[in-house]
Amino acid sequence: KQSCEWALEIDPENIKGIFRRAKAHEGLIDYDLAAKDLKEAIRLEPQNRDLRKEYEDLKVRAKEDAKKQRELWGSAKIFDKERGL
Repeated sequence: KQSCEWALEIDPENIKGIFRRAKAHEGLIDYDLAAKDLKEAIRLEPQNRDLRKEYEDLKVRAKEDAKKQRELWGSAKIFDKERGL
């Protein structure tokens, strides 16, 4: 991610750098920042079908991950009302 940041300091509209930073954010499970970067890349290069597909795929992966998290943590009893926690 840091390498992308440095490259984008030099050329803030570098599509490749923005895309790679989006992938880094996704790898860090930061789907909001990944989506923000992909939207910026699409704004800069609206005809790029690969970027649009990556954005749509990201939305699906984020939704699937959120569902898994709800399933995992929804059944966890972190706070027990009867014990006052």
